[in-house]
Amino acid sequence: MDIIDIMMAKALTPQGQVDTYAAKARRAAQDAENAATVAQTAVDNIESITEQTVANNELATQTINDLNNAIANLPQEATVDTGDIDDEISKLAFELHSLNKNDSITNGLKITYPDDQTRLVPDIIKLYKSEGVNEDGTMTQKAIKEYVSSVKQTLDERINNIPTSGGGTISFSSDDAGKIVVIDENGRIITGTIDEAEIIEALIRTGAYTASNAVGLVVDYENKLVERSQEAVNLAMGADFDHYLMYGGRMRCNVADDGRILAFYGDEGFADDGSNGQVMIYQPRFYYQRTLIKADKNTVGKTVRKESYIISSAPQTGFKLHPIFINELGEELDYVLVPSYDGSIVDDKLSSVAGQKPVSHITIAQAEALAQARGTGWHITNMAAESANQMLAMIEFGSLNGQLSLESGITAFAANGTVNCSSITGSTASLGNGTGAAASTVNEINGTRTSYNTAGKRAISYRGMENPWGNLWHFIGGLNIYGDGTKAGGVPYVCKNYNYDPAAITSDYESVEFSLPSVYGWISAMGYGNPKYDWVLMPAECSTNANSVAPVGDNLWTVGNLNAITIAQAGGTWAFGDNAGLFYYGCDHTAAESSQHSYGAKLMYIPRKGAIYDANYELWQAKVGG
Repeated sequence: MDIIDIMMAKALTPQGQVDTYAAKARRAAQDAENAATVAQTAVDNIESITEQTVANNELATQTINDLNNAIANLPQEATVDTGDIDDEISKLAFELHSLNKNDSITNGLKITYPDDQTRLVPDIIKLYKSEGVNEDGTMTQKAIKEYVSSVKQTLDERINNIPTSGGGTISFSSDDAGKIVVIDENGRIITGTIDEAEIIEALIRTGAYTASNAVGLVVDYENKLVERSQEAVNLAMGADFDHYLMYGGRMRCNVADDGRILAFYGDEGFADDGSNGQVMIYQPRFYYQRTLIKADKNTVGKTVRKESYIISSAPQTGFKLHPIFINELGEELDYVLVPSYDGSIVDDKLSSVAGQKPVSHITIAQAEALAQARGTGWHITNMAAESANQMLAMIEFGSLNGQLSLESGITAFAANGTVNCSSITGSTASLGNGTGAAASTVNEINGTRTSYNTAGKRAISYRGMENPWGNLWHFIGGLNIYGDGTKAGGVPYVCKNYNYDPAAITSDYESVEFSLPSVYGWISAMGYGNPKYDWVLMPAECSTNANSVAPVGDNLWTVGNLNAITIAQAGGTWAFGDNAGLFYYGCDHTAAESSQHSYGAKLMYIPRKGAIYDANYELWQAKVGG
């Protein structure tokens, strides 16, 4: 192995030093830009290294020193606003031209800083705890060991007692296997290891990473461009997505109050009218990866300008289990049961069955009590349920605009300020697990029923879920919007369990750490704050750079400079036309104001593990062929 291979690995220093760089820069943001300029010059020099010569070795050594000096010379004590350096760091992007988790090297690291300046560096190393077997020159631990042996030191001696650039030693354990290690021209390890998930996220940002068995969507809010990504690139909505279990394994079923699945759609005995239990949708688990590509500051948190969404039915590095599949006991679930139909009241319980008038004129607290009346695990749908359906639908649609992708939904009736004008549930029953529009739907106003078969007045279904938008608003359980007059339209808070308090922010709630816009209107960008709640897909901006078509095509109701706690509804009503959709939110009413003629609720079931849970899972496996 030539020494240049080791030296070029050192080019990962910007990534390896991010934590140190950020810590220092937060105390000296005013000097960060100068440091970045020096670092960029160093990267420019790296690009000129094309051959393994003594001269190039010397140039690489100087380049490395420049990078280290730029970082080391940052002042230690200054106190500054951290936002500026956060923005600078967010501009640093990495792209690997190839990545194989079974190999030890990726050929070509592309560093982008600032946004439009890109440089290419050849090699990085993945650390393995056992010796590699590659004989093709790739830098496995075997290759590193051979290099170290050439200077008469053993690998164990080097990795257990090697001075870092800041002094001290670095030790590795089996937990570090598969992570990235950066080595200088003398074979010294420069920093601690870098988690592979960080590299994957950087790859996703530049479109250079393809996950296995995963589908995705890239949304450019600024340029109103939405494109399928990953394995979804050449797919069309519908049967093409059935290969992925979170789609193809999603199916309507009858469910008893104790959570037992009594029949699946197509089975003998399956019924939509409630005679064989609630009509729910078995939703198999999936994992997601949301990556910001470009973002600006918001009043609180960030306004996203471009981002990537990827989902997979299997766990993968850098992906998270969607939170709808984690119950209040912290158990990771294989499935949840989400609603087929708008909620109605049958036998004093919230129901999801066909042939009923959806309920309204109840408060959000009353709706949750009516859901819980069915027993343990029953609730009104919450933000996690909303998010899961949004991710599935928008990736399959290849668009955030559900109305253009499917149909308007029940949104074209005249507005009515006092009467529940929603349509009767169940007109999509014949669609089963499919997506489409009902042949006709019965609307009911003050006891008068009329059948309609035109878009805007007939129900739609997304993979078994009737009226994912339109007909009437549905409450989002456990989502409160808090404002003190200084946080624009307020900051969403998510309940960590099912101890909902729609009138207060209690210890059961956590902030998503971004603010909704003060100005209501067409959504032009989503928000991002606390990474723990990166699955909360709500707007951070409404502007004239948006309309009823793009980039989202949905509207928002909000309160300017909110100084209260409000609740949230989703979907819109029978009269909101183009405003409605997957991302249409109403966030302008308090809990005390929630008993409205157009406010309804949907039912869901979050299981706990046990005999019934296991039996349900086995039934489903039999339906999908194991």
